[in-house]
Order: sequence, then structure tokens, then C-alpha cells
Amino acid sequence: MGPGYLYAADNHNHEVQMFDSMGATVTQFGAADLAAADDIALDSSNNLYVSDGVNNRVVKFNRN
Repeated sequence: MGPGYLYAADNHNHEVQMFDSMGATVTQFGAADLAAADDIALDSSNNLYVSDGVNNRVVKFNRN
């Protein structure tokens, strides 16, 4: 995770997808943990935060 990647919140599939600079999918986060991936943010340690609007919560995914 971190700089150089594109993150896309995919509300329909309940996940966040991470793409490299060539547009290839690197990984996906949250399918089992999210009802709706509405918004995303990274902190200074590259931890990923995803707002789950259906469950009214924020889910943290550690960078490792």
C-alpha cells in the first residue's frame, strides 16, 4: 500500500481495489468485512481506512 497506487472504492462488490501504475489489480480489501465501501483514506503510515455507510463505521486495514 502507499504512494504510486490507485485505490478505488467498489461499493457494489463491497471492497476496495488497489491498482498499480499500469492499471493491473494488485490486491483487494474488505469483501468479507464491508457492506458498502463508500470512501477511503490513507494515513501517514499507509494504513487504509474505509467508510462502510451501511454499517455506519470506519474499518481500518493495516498496511501489512
